[in-house]
Amino acid sequence: MPFKRHPTFNPALNKNSKLWRYMSLPKFISLIQNSNLFMYNLELMSKDDKFEGVLPAGNFIHRQWQAIDDVPENVLTKLKKNIIYHETGDLRTCLEHYKEEQELRIRQTYAHRRSYFINCWHMSEYESLAMWDIYSRKDEGIAIVSSESNFIEAFADLGKDIYGGSVQYVNYDNFSIDVNNVFNSILYKRASYAYEQEYRLVLHDIEVTHKFTPINIIEFDANGNSNIIHSRASEGRTEKEIEEIDPKPSMNINCDLTKLINEIYVSPSAPNWFLDIVINLVDTYNIDIPVKQSELNQDPLR
Repeated sequence: MPFKRHPTFNPALNKNSKLWRYMSLPKFISLIQNSNLFMYNLELMSKDDKFEGVLPAGNFIHRQWQAIDDVPENVLTKLKKNIIYHETGDLRTCLEHYKEEQELRIRQTYAHRRSYFINCWHMSEYESLAMWDIYSRKDEGIAIVSSESNFIEAFADLGKDIYGGSVQYVNYDNFSIDVNNVFNSILYKRASYAYEQEYRLVLHDIEVTHKFTPINIIEFDANGNSNIIHSRASEGRTEKEIEEIDPKPSMNINCDLTKLINEIYVSPSAPNWFLDIVINLVDTYNIDIPVKQSELNQDPLR
């Protein structure tokens, strides 16, 4: 199943919880014309938010440690379990090794950003007036509504693995991320972005982080007959090699729109002619999904 669960990704409240994607008319036309979901490179996303996919201040605290007395007790405990300490009894050597390892993790996190491709959704049971304003022209915007159960069906024939989960919003001034899992750094954002309530789909392109070489494997059946299987061997790229790769701007992921989308909304202030355009577009591409206008601008009862 190409839409996969992963323990690092926090799922929606339930698999039918509403997920909204707000967009402009050109982006909507591209979606229905090509039946492709646009995935944007995380490295390029960082032009809007410099902290996208990088580590918070807590992951740099080791740079302040000049002596063993500066090291917190929990880290000292780890150092004393290190094989270097058992062999040498030298905590200072263990500390330098630990600091070098943390610096490597920082560099890896920055380099690996270009291997992730992201598609963002707003997680809420209700429409968001703020999302209409931010991600589309208020009078010419469109929103599609989906869910995790829709993702499972829509990506069933996808040849690549795609993951999904909600973003966690934290204070980057006093927080650290566990770097032992490569996905952790892309699932946190600064607390000032909490209004987004973001759920993100993630595709990890291992062609960026690994080199692949074609190989032939010879297998023999019970009768001794040989069969050649075409495969490939992988080798991880160094951080320097990854940093020298120009980020691929985006990927388009093929999906079944009738299984992806439950509802289509046009923005609350859109004129009637805009609603008609969207309805006609949906009919033209034989997409059997209801189109309705947002009622956020309805007059109150008097």
